[in-house]
Amino acid sequence: MIKPIVLGKNVYVDIPPEDKERKIIVDANTKEALQKELLVKLKKLQIWAVGDAANPKLEVGQWVLIDPTAITSAKMVTFDDDITRALILDYNIIHIWR
Repeated sequence: MIKPIVLGKNVYVDIPPEDKERKIIVDANTKEALQKELLVKLKKLQIWAVGDAANPKLEVGQWVLIDPTAITSAKMVTFDDDITRALILDYNIIHIWR
């Protein structure tokens, strides 16, 4: 797949795939536990593409922590490789994991 040219301060990050087998009804406590489990997965997301005006410290392949509120409002985009990626702004990245 050919990556798009990303403009501005936009950054695409890979999102872990959903567990499609979780199509069950759960109580509130179980639902909360599952949401916390998902948040653990979202603590480290990998940058897939970086916009031309984004922070120069951001590079493709880096693992980053993103503001959780930005994740919930991010635009989700599915590409030709059937992988969904979140489109966020560079200032929503809190830090780069080393």
